[in-house]
Amino acid sequence: MKSAECKLVISFFISFLILTGC
Repeated sequence: MKSAECKLVISFFISFLILTGC
């Protein structure tokens, strides 16, 4: 995986956690 792709996946995962948390 490229560094940019990792960042995209991680940020998407965090956004998902925040959405489900709220």
